[in-house]
Amino acid sequence: MNDNWIPVSVRLPILDDGFVLIVVDFHEPGMRPAIRLGYYEPRDDTWRTQYGRLKSPVEVTHWRPLPKLPEGGC
Repeated sequence: MNDNWIPVSVRLPILDDGFVLIVVDFHEPGMRPAIRLGYYEPRDDTWRTQYGRLKSPVEVTHWRPLPKLPEGGC
């Protein structure tokens, strides 16, 4: 992967990173990996999204920080 995606095998986000974009691999036949908004919880070594904690066999493979807000507000 490119475009500033960080493999989780190289580095995990820290709590200060807050929400990040994550690549989720569902490990299901016919399901492609998806991009979701989530965060890493180091206290229990889990990834979470708005739907709750991700559980096996779902795997986060990459992540990247959210872009900065546009100049001048939204």
